[in-house]
Amino acid sequence: MSAAARSQAKSAQLNPNWPHYASAALTVAVLIGSFLRWGLLDWTDPYRCQSYLITGQWNDPGKYTNWQPDGCMHMAPNNKLLEQCFTPSPEQTNPFNAHTATESARTVRFIGDSTVRSLYFAAAKLANPKLPASAEEAGGEKHSDRDVQVDVGGGAGRELKFEFWWDPFLNTTRTKNYLSRSSDDPTGLLVMGTGLWYLRHPSSGGIQAWTKAIDQTFENLVDSQPIPSFAQPPPYVAPVGAKGGALPSRGIAQAIMFVPVPTANDDMLNSERAQTINHVDIDAMNSDLVARLSHIVSPERPPVVVPSVFNELLVPELTPDGIHYADHLIKKQAEIMFGWRCNDVASTVNGACCRKYKPIRPVQALVLLFVCGWAPLSLLLRSKAPTFAAKYSSLLSPPSASMALASFGFAIAYMFVADRTTVFLKEQKAYNPWVFGILMIGWLVAGCLTTVKRDKDMGFLNREQTDEWKGWMQIAILVYHILGASKISGIYNAMRTLVASYLFMTGYGHFTYYYKKKDFGIQRIAMVMVRLNLLSVVLPYTMNTDYVFYYFAPLVSFWYFIIYFTMIVGHQYNDKPAFMLIKLAISAGLNSLLLSHGILNEKLFVVLHDVFGIVWSAREWNFRVTLDIYIVYGGMLASYAYIKATEYRLTDKPWFPSVQKGAIAASIAAFMWYFWFELSLESKFVYNKYHYIACFPLIFGFITLRNSSALLRSCSSRLFMFIGQISLETFILQFHAWMASDTHGVLLVIPGTSWRPLNLVLSTVVYIWLSHKVSSATGEITEWFVGKPKKAKTTLPTPATANGADPASSVATLVEPSKAEGVPESIPLMNRDDESGDFEKIGLYGPGSSGSAAGTSRTAAQLGKHWSWLMTKANENPAIKLGMVLVVLWVLNLLY
Repeated sequence: MSAAARSQAKSAQLNPNWPHYASAALTVAVLIGSFLRWGLLDWTDPYRCQSYLITGQWNDPGKYTNWQPDGCMHMAPNNKLLEQCFTPSPEQTNPFNAHTATESARTVRFIGDSTVRSLYFAAAKLANPKLPASAEEAGGEKHSDRDVQVDVGGGAGRELKFEFWWDPFLNTTRTKNYLSRSSDDPTGLLVMGTGLWYLRHPSSGGIQAWTKAIDQTFENLVDSQPIPSFAQPPPYVAPVGAKGGALPSRGIAQAIMFVPVPTANDDMLNSERAQTINHVDIDAMNSDLVARLSHIVSPERPPVVVPSVFNELLVPELTPDGIHYADHLIKKQAEIMFGWRCNDVASTVNGACCRKYKPIRPVQALVLLFVCGWAPLSLLLRSKAPTFAAKYSSLLSPPSASMALASFGFAIAYMFVADRTTVFLKEQKAYNPWVFGILMIGWLVAGCLTTVKRDKDMGFLNREQTDEWKGWMQIAILVYHILGASKISGIYNAMRTLVASYLFMTGYGHFTYYYKKKDFGIQRIAMVMVRLNLLSVVLPYTMNTDYVFYYFAPLVSFWYFIIYFTMIVGHQYNDKPAFMLIKLAISAGLNSLLLSHGILNEKLFVVLHDVFGIVWSAREWNFRVTLDIYIVYGGMLASYAYIKATEYRLTDKPWFPSVQKGAIAASIAAFMWYFWFELSLESKFVYNKYHYIACFPLIFGFITLRNSSALLRSCSSRLFMFIGQISLETFILQFHAWMASDTHGVLLVIPGTSWRPLNLVLSTVVYIWLSHKVSSATGEITEWFVGKPKKAKTTLPTPATANGADPASSVATLVEPSKAEGVPESIPLMNRDDESGDFEKIGLYGPGSSGSAAGTSRTAAQLGKHWSWLMTKANENPAIKLGMVLVVLWVLNLLY
């Protein structure tokens, strides 16, 4: 082949970095597309309140329990929401719900025909499930008034009152008088509806009479309800719940809803009803209602909403008589009614329909600006204004870490825009067993297709194997989260064991390191803690959450310190088996004793709140820690057992093959027992009581089977290894970059529920790319902040064999040179860094820098001198540097 031909062939080859460029381009396209949609199409309905009342679809056809609005999340109301919405106590009253809980404000009044009555029963039953769901269940005269009081948490004298006035034509004197008079104490919510009785009884005047009744009703509403009370109007109109006039202080009701005429199923109507009721007339009546609101501008526009979506969610097959529908469908209408009325004043979920997002806090804005803008601004100044940059170099990001800091800041900015603004749409999760199975099988096939076989035995729990283990577990957990499968006990139980497996590897990896290296210095601690917690510390200040919310990093950090203190106590005797085993037993006993008393955690968290301004949930933390209270010790014991087995060459003993076969048989039995046990329990709450013990057989069984032959030890999946190497980032970024509203929902990178499968593919690509970039950036930032590992002398690695693989060498054998010099990768389960344990101290602003302020002006010389001295001390001692960071975080907590 000629040189020209070779050159042409080479130029035709695909750039090996094309996945990176394609993912970056997709991320930019997603951002631009979302901003354009938000600015051009959704500016009049940023909180999706209008679309909430207009359209949606069922996520579970056949069951009809999961209703999905267009672009927002429908949240079923609970008693707490109803209490804060209708019966707030004085201390609960806030600018977004600035009314007092008078009897009228605590009243939800329904006026109309039998379809409105069905809504009344559904609403009352939402507040108290023990109440009847229909007039037939309630008994008594069907065509009569009804009322019931429900305690939703306000206590005696503060019950929520539901009233139904039977008035199928909306023409009784009581109704007319009520609608024509304003009051200083308006009703909490008014729901009206009519139509079918006008069609059913032509003698009433039919559609013409209905039109006159609607005219009169809406005229009365305009005269007596001066303040528009539909929730979340366009941004230029003061919404319900806004300070200074959100809820009407005078009028008929604080919010008014006029339900559409229900769509009739002509095939299910009896002969008498079929003669006068037909869907053509019903469609005409509903079109008239919508036209009255869409073609009239304020102040003549009636202060009422017509939820057309009520008919959208009706299922023609689920009606016994053609006009009255199944109770669970009417229940969904009641949920939407309460969501429209209450989400903005009581819901705590960002992304819920009809709810404004939490306003950004001043400290939050400052931290966001610093994290996202410091590095890009520094890069820009060094490029466009080098003289200025040189003069104030001490205030700019370090050149060695600027790109990493910029990548990290971009990811934070993406998550903020995606999950803390209305730029991206959000929808709720939808569990489907078929989808769950297809995704799991699909990932398994992809993992198998990317399997590679090495030329030698890689050893017990080698690096590639543990990365692969982390990877496929992370994928399983992600599928579990995105589909909301936690409600399925059998799946939840298995996922709990996967989390326990991560903690097992934490114990195994750190025990191996400290036993072999005996490096208990602050440099190692700082490296692990910064690498592990950087994201989990920054996100609470930028996303207005808390550190424990990203529970895995705090959990692994806690267990890291348990391992550290266990290993450092009497470390000079760690080589004595009796001492080591007794020490591990004492550590486990003390830890169990302290954690079993939740009161200690509660007191500690009170101190954290009072002194440091930290607000964490002691109950949630205690649950997380005690759930896997012994598996870390299992990992430490497994590491110690393997080290000793290697030391005594037990695999060379003649009886070892028999023991190995027995272990394989026992492992298979352990798998069968575990799944029988966890599936036989009545709920996941019961399983949680046994999990701390039940997880052991499955984890040890998997390890035994995965390492049962040299062939299995030499094979690993590239796909799973890749995900495993960024497992910490994928776990944390899923909260805001893949899922939405702090994992309550799903983030949409393209609009439209029908495009959910394509959305999953595109959002996953963006999310994995961001996780990969953040993983690399966090490693570089950690090296800059703490120190860079020294390059070890080039030596030939000790071959890892099935019979004599050294634990430390089996951990490091497969690491490429570039990776072996890095910081702990992802979750520090197996140590990826610095086998010698030594680190080169570098300046805060790069190698050889003392952090001096020589470039500052003469007028700031004294300040620069102090700053230089402080930075020099910080560079010499990572503990000082970490202490400075903790002080800054303390101040931020107090100011937040």
